[in-house]
Amino acid sequence: MRSRGKSCEAVRGLVEDAQDLADKGFSPELLDVALIAAAQKMEHFEIAAYGSVRAHAEALGLDKAVKLLDETLEEEKAMDERLNKIALDEVNERALEAEEEQDDDQKRPARAERAAAGNKPSSRAKQE
Repeated sequence: MRSRGKSCEAVRGLVEDAQDLADKGFSPELLDVALIAAAQKMEHFEIAAYGSVRAHAEALGLDKAVKLLDETLEEEKAMDERLNKIALDEVNERALEAEEEQDDDQKRPARAERAAAGNKPSSRAKQE
């Protein structure tokens, strides 16, 4: 029996989701986080698919196929672990730092406005 290439709607959806991320206007740091998450979704899908096929091959006694599928599963799991390590060791922290900088940048004008106003009591303080 010869295998034929067939389009998978689930994978197509995962790819489209990943492509849509670029159109969201995320900062480069946040886009990195989102793209790693999208890549991990694809890896998890592949791990599930290969794992199911491997179990079926084992049930059928197809030892050579089981061995090849074990190798493929290990490769997919290793890639998922690498992506996770990159996210945890580098990318997530950079995104958090960029977000904190953005928050600080947004707070600066408000602080400057208060400083320019001097010590004028707020309308709320006048009411008390």
